[in-house]
Amino acid sequence: QKIGWKLEEILKDEREERDMLQAEDHNVAKRAEDNRLGGLPEDDGAPPYVADAEERLERIEGRMQKMEEFMQEALQYTTFRGKDLRNRLAVIEDLIRSQRDAAMGSMERDIWNDGQSRLGSDRGGGGGGMFG
Repeated sequence: QKIGWKLEEILKDEREERDMLQAEDHNVAKRAEDNRLGGLPEDDGAPPYVADAEERLERIEGRMQKMEEFMQEALQYTTFRGKDLRNRLAVIEDLIRSQRDAAMGSMERDIWNDGQSRLGSDRGGGGGGMFG
């Protein structure tokens, strides 16, 4: 829901900016028309903000290129860390399995050893039985 609010705020800002730019375009078009009709001296026929538009676009493209490179590096790093994490988890899983197997083997040996000693003492191995 928070994302929805942010999205609505962004859309509202975009609409306001679009309306403002359209109003500026209308004003610039009106001034250009006035220039053609002789109302104001004409510089080079282009509105003032269009003259440096190419420079602005180049700066924006440069920034976008830097962002793209950063995003690519971040993706590569994330992929590397994901593989590293997967390998570490595999090692941990193997260690846990080996500990479990060792504990189970030890417990089974203890059960067999306890069972044999009990059975041996119950058979009269201590002497004093019917046959001893």
